[in-house]
Amino acid sequence: MQRRFKAAIAGLLWAAASMVMAEQSCEQTGGAQLSSLLVARCINVDASSHPPCNASNRCEWMAEAIRIGCLGLLQDPATAPVYCRSGQENNASVIAAARQTINSAHSAWRKAFPESDPSRIAFSIEELNQDQREDFAALRPLKDGSVVQLVVFYGQPDGSFALQFSSGELAVPVGSKQSVTLKQRYRLVSSDPGSSDPDYQTKADSFLFFDRNSSTGSLRLQYRLEAGELRLIGQERTVQQGKDSNGTSINYPAGKVLQWERRNGKRSETTRKDITLPRLLLPQLNEAMLQ
Repeated sequence: MQRRFKAAIAGLLWAAASMVMAEQSCEQTGGAQLSSLLVARCINVDASSHPPCNASNRCEWMAEAIRIGCLGLLQDPATAPVYCRSGQENNASVIAAARQTINSAHSAWRKAFPESDPSRIAFSIEELNQDQREDFAALRPLKDGSVVQLVVFYGQPDGSFALQFSSGELAVPVGSKQSVTLKQRYRLVSSDPGSSDPDYQTKADSFLFFDRNSSTGSLRLQYRLEAGELRLIGQERTVQQGKDSNGTSINYPAGKVLQWERRNGKRSETTRKDITLPRLLLPQLNEAMLQ
């Protein structure tokens, strides 16, 4: 009986704590843009399995993970993210630095597109062109939101942003959700080739992803910066048919096409072939290309 009583009390305390955490989530207190930027920075520098890096957690928790992660990365300042090099005095300064980055993005957006409100734009901030400065990408709404344009801004030495790339017009089909993401991939490196625990990380590459999802399927395009231009390097299209699905994956640099299907939870290849396809530039991305 006493054990049940303690368990009941513990359950009530956990429920109360969960309610407090929900009320104090970073997305609620800081907004979607601040929380998404803190999540991205947290994932980049946190050496754990990323339990703090979630918009449902408090902003302060993610700021703490960023501050601690940056301390380790600053042992090699040349490869540490730019946001690790200043504004790391305490958790409040980490959050303030993130807000400043967002304010700079807003200023650049208003300069380029004065007709739209940057606070309502979903954008992704990450280093894209390996110049040790953060860049950002977003979907610019056009024609009352029925059409979007993918745009990329480069970070400048003074902390501002400048418009660099823009795509053609992309329709927003009814019931679809579209997003754009900048991501860095890291290659783990160990000072001891025989060690299973890498000592540090080095940047491998940066990519831009465009995603379109609906109940009937999805499309993902992957771009990489090459010779100063964003070129299409990968495409994956999925068609959903109830619980089953089929899809096509294209690796443009390798010239490979893979067709596959998933039946009863098991995926199998149906066709694999070699091709020669052009690696289209981001400005060439338009609705006709997505058909």
